Amino acid sequence: MKQIETFEEAYAAVEGFTHYRNSRSKFGAADTEPRGFFMTVMRTALCTASPIEPLFEGENPWELYFSVKGWRPVSDCLTRKVKVLVEQLKEARYLATVAIIKYYGWDN
Repeated sequence: MKQIETFEEAYAAVEGFTHYRNSRSKFGAADTEPRGFFMTVMRTALCTASPIEPLFEGENPWELYFSVKGWRPVSDCLTRKVKVLVEQLKEARYLATVAIIKYYGWDN
């Protein structure tokens, strides 16, 4: 995996995840709760440097619609993808990471 070196590359990585999440809107992945959970994951990982694994405990950390068949594989995929994104941003050039944190307001 190529290291993220610029704000534009960091932005593209975050937007790629966001696009996937939005493409699963029938499962509720584009709702307020998953967006808020994503913010929590990013703040925890990038601003507090705390482990994110405890955030994924529980049956449905993304709060997807239980009533829609197939929600669990979507939840699992969101979790895998956000973990990859976190690792990409942690390994990115410092200025790119700082810029993306400020852009999305994860430091607030």
